Amino acid sequence: MKRTAIVFAALLLTEPAQGFDTRQLGQVGSTDMEDLAPLVAKTPKLKAEVDLARAEVKKEEVQVKCAGPRFPGPWKELNGVRVAPYLCKFADDKWLLIRADVRVIDKRGRAFEKPSKQAMKHAVDVTETKLRWEWSAKPPEGWGWFTGGR
Repeated sequence: MKRTAIVFAALLLTEPAQGFDTRQLGQVGSTDMEDLAPLVAKTPKLKAEVDLARAEVKKEEVQVKCAGPRFPGPWKELNGVRVAPYLCKFADDKWLLIRADVRVIDKRGRAFEKPSKQAMKHAVDVTETKLRWEWSAKPPEGWGWFTGGR
């Protein structure tokens, strides 16, 4: 189990989202599985796993608490939007980490690779594709603020 947590932490801290590097946003926010449902539904296998996990712990979508990076105030059009990676707590011993390829674009469809003044001013949309996920009995390191210091 400890090895799994170490692997999770290593993946979270070293693997940037493909495309736009969300690790540089510098802000994280909480949400719930209900807000992530449209994203999860795009991948039938993930949706089935999430539905099964919710049934096992007897929780509605809104009761499964999640967190992920979010665009801070200076992002004109994207302020507050959350993006992968997401960490969701189904139970004390059931955690889900979701990663995705993130693309941030302007109104002409031009992509930004990282946060910049230009991106903050002109970005209007975010897409998340190629979802990858991992289940664990313990949360990965680096999410202490969300996990209560675990």
